[in-house]
Amino acid sequence: MKFVYKGKTVLWGAYIRLRSRWEAYAVKHRSDFGKVLLTMKLTVLICLIGTLQVLAEDTFAQQVSIKKKDATLLEVLRSVRKQTGYLFICDLGMLDEAGKVDINVTNAPLKEVLDACFAGQPLTYNIVDKTIIVKKGANR
Repeated sequence: MKFVYKGKTVLWGAYIRLRSRWEAYAVKHRSDFGKVLLTMKLTVLICLIGTLQVLAEDTFAQQVSIKKKDATLLEVLRSVRKQTGYLFICDLGMLDEAGKVDINVTNAPLKEVLDACFAGQPLTYNIVDKTIIVKKGANR
């Protein structure tokens, strides 16, 4: 059964009243919604930038290829410097104390190559920007 009021249903009138109230509410509280939306957009942007930064770190890592047997650590580090352009800061006397290195890597990340070079050595390293600092440390 339909209730008719001037040719239209009762529900249509309720819909019109509700819509006009909602429009008035939306106009009154528009600035609140805009602030929430802006906060959400900025949060997504910051998360996206952080994710891309982490991915770029692995993507743009220096690739090194070295094949040396019974080489001194100094020879290996010179080869790494030629391929990557990284600077090394170390005491040459410390490098003389280091043992011989056998390494055979192809297109390996710089960190992996340095880990292989310093494994079992009395030295450690730190990478700061484009500089590698070699210092005395515990066996790795």
